[in-house]
Amino acid sequence: MIARILLCTLVSVASAVAAPVPKELKQKPDNSRMQGVWKEADGTRWYFDGEKLYAGGQNTTTNKGIEYDIPLRPNLVPPEFDLMVMGKIQYSGIYKFSGDDELLITYSGTNQARPTDIAQANANRHTLKREGEEKK
Repeated sequence: MIARILLCTLVSVASAVAAPVPKELKQKPDNSRMQGVWKEADGTRWYFDGEKLYAGGQNTTTNKGIEYDIPLRPNLVPPEFDLMVMGKIQYSGIYKFSGDDELLITYSGTNQARPTDIAQANANRHTLKREGEEKK
């Protein structure tokens, strides 16, 4: 009887160790997933570099665009971010990844409430597609 319990325990432990890791646990942190150049349908580029965002430029060393600090709060539902200039919040928003190559962001200005839905009508909405390797 004891041998049977021990065998069942060993089989259970072995199958738990060999079980595949769920995809959501393998995923990189949001900040890592955002890194690089993203592009809107109209051609506007968004360049995420560390905790900085450069928007509207050519994403080169000499023409990066408007620079923002972009602290993320990925553990909130929905995940939040702020776009900050010189320590002051300019925009507050939320974001959502759609696969590895699409990023949806929705944000509002300083004196407005943070959006609560990615498709919120009275906020700025952008659909970004990953452009490829980051350009420096």
